[in-house]
Amino acid sequence: MDCHVYSRCLNESGTLTCLCNPGYEGNGTVCNAIDPCGGSSNLCHQYAYCLHTGPATYNCSCFEGYTGDGRWCIPIDPCQYSNGGCPSNSTVCIFISPGKSSCDCKTGYDNQTSVGCALIDICGKYENTTCDFNATCKTVVDSGAIGVKCHCPLGSRSIGLKCYSDVLTEILNANETGFFKNQLNFAIEMLSSNYFSQLFHMSSFTVFVPRDDVFGELEAVQPYSSVLWNAYTSVHVARVMLLTMVQGTAQGLSVFAQTHEQLEGTLTVIFIP
Repeated sequence: MDCHVYSRCLNESGTLTCLCNPGYEGNGTVCNAIDPCGGSSNLCHQYAYCLHTGPATYNCSCFEGYTGDGRWCIPIDPCQYSNGGCPSNSTVCIFISPGKSSCDCKTGYDNQTSVGCALIDICGKYENTTCDFNATCKTVVDSGAIGVKCHCPLGSRSIGLKCYSDVLTEILNANETGFFKNQLNFAIEMLSSNYFSQLFHMSSFTVFVPRDDVFGELEAVQPYSSVLWNAYTSVHVARVMLLTMVQGTAQGLSVFAQTHEQLEGTLTVIFIP
């Protein structure tokens, strides 16, 4: 009896027959290994290979870019793991296809290299990124937001984008340019004569500055007269102060105007926070 090497000879009631070994198929004289992957059955996932490993045995292996046991495979998103290898401080990971991604610069960054992207200098490019002309500007990242940091000269301080010195200097500046140009002369003389030491230093308080036309017919009286100040303005100053403290929430140099019938003029409020 000439049986195949991968078969065995059986004596069944005196009749000799050849039977293929387990994992093989054929008539016994010819036996071929059974390949489960060669059939039409879906032994593995649609995104997996079926690998014939021996007679009637196989393994399933997911395609490149997928992960799983071969019977179930899901696409790999590199961006979900360590930001896809992209520097997280300046780049974002972009998913391209299973197992593939790229690194792009975050908004506000450019000039991408292997170590990340460079921060774009926005100093002076927009109204809200333009520092005081006396300040030096630096583009910074604060809690993930890109902005600017204004560094004011020695002797002044930064409030937002502006630089401020002592209160008296700010009043003098307001009298030189802008809406109140040459309208605060009497107040400056009065304040500098009576409150110079209090105003000529860095501090946080509110000053109510009468415009020149507040004095009206009383302009002939010396503006630094304590009689004028106490008799004609103290009540109104107190009234406006209470109003401003309730309504004024602006930071930096803010100007408010309030009309007063008895003085027939306007009080300019300069607020230094």
